[in-house]
Amino acid sequence: MTMRLRWIVILSVPASAWAEEPGAPKPAETATSTQTLPIEQAKPLLPNFVSRDEAWASYDAAFDALASGDRALAIATLREVGALFPGHPAATRAADLLARMSGMRAPALVRPPAPSLHLGESLRNEEYSDLARAELISFQTSAGILAGAEICVLAQCDDTRAVIALLLLGAGAGVTVSTLATSDGITPGHATAIDTGTLWGAWNGLASAVVLDVDDEQQGVGLILLGQLVGTAVGHVAFEVLEPSAGDVSLSTSVGMWAGVMVAFAHGIAEFDADPQLLMGTLLLASDVGLIGGAFLSELLPMSRGRALLIDASGLLGTLTGVGVDLLIQGEDAEPQPLFALGLAGMVAGLGLGAYLSREWDLEEAPDVQLSALPLRDGAGFGLSGAW
Repeated sequence: MTMRLRWIVILSVPASAWAEEPGAPKPAETATSTQTLPIEQAKPLLPNFVSRDEAWASYDAAFDALASGDRALAIATLREVGALFPGHPAATRAADLLARMSGMRAPALVRPPAPSLHLGESLRNEEYSDLARAELISFQTSAGILAGAEICVLAQCDDTRAVIALLLLGAGAGVTVSTLATSDGITPGHATAIDTGTLWGAWNGLASAVVLDVDDEQQGVGLILLGQLVGTAVGHVAFEVLEPSAGDVSLSTSVGMWAGVMVAFAHGIAEFDADPQLLMGTLLLASDVGLIGGAFLSELLPMSRGRALLIDASGLLGTLTGVGVDLLIQGEDAEPQPLFALGLAGMVAGLGLGAYLSREWDLEEAPDVQLSALPLRDGAGFGLSGAW
């Protein structure tokens, strides 16, 4: 829980340039006062005036309201001074202050803006980033090396020089294409969408090869290569259409990944006895449905990429904790059902705990210290507020 204490210091300094008009009470000899009040006590209300000069008392009450952030009450009180005490020096000052306030922003001395809960626009308002470009180039270079190895399998390379040449060719293609394509810059969301498309396409190609029971090695590798290429293109098109942020893509990927892992653990708990094709088919379906579901979830629950990664780390830690506890209890001869059950429980607990503990990770805090100045009847006023 985040605890924030707020304080306000109001300093009044007499100014000789502010000449007192007839009828105005003289200021005290010591005109500097400092007061610290908790926010709960800084709630100005228009008092029942018992002063000998209610006009000046009302005028002072208006400043109290303005200093505590209640601009509406201050304006209403100043207007009341002019209406109830026409011709009084305080009424003249009130009219002058109202004219000044018409072009003056209200000071926020006691109640600075609360953290914004509407984060969608701020998180999705991404700019071109050199880091995003570097991540894209690095990832696509690695993907190019993998593609070179896959082409080598398809071509049945037997010569070492041919293998090295294809690996270098793939790396060169990856770095060249990604560098030239982003010469004008790229946003983190765009780069993450492309990289995720490449990775997810490779996973779909691999899973499809198992589901289709492809026995031929070349055909299986061909499906993986095809998945990479198609996934990369789909990631680019998805960004052009949906314009997700890096956090949106990370959340979608996380939901898809954890959905597949949960189904795998559920199979272990139920001792699901099926052929590899059916088992892999359910994992592929769960992960793809989770990916799409995560995309919809990101519209309702926008978050940064950092928060999504923290939740992933928490889920991984929870999974390892659950599995580790079972192994400590059962030892080397652990039964699979309790192992998967505790692993699944730890996973869910870790993801939930990570989401809860990081709930304020993306909140935009108001400035901790604020300074404002405003005119006073007997001089100048300065307000300083803070929070910690």
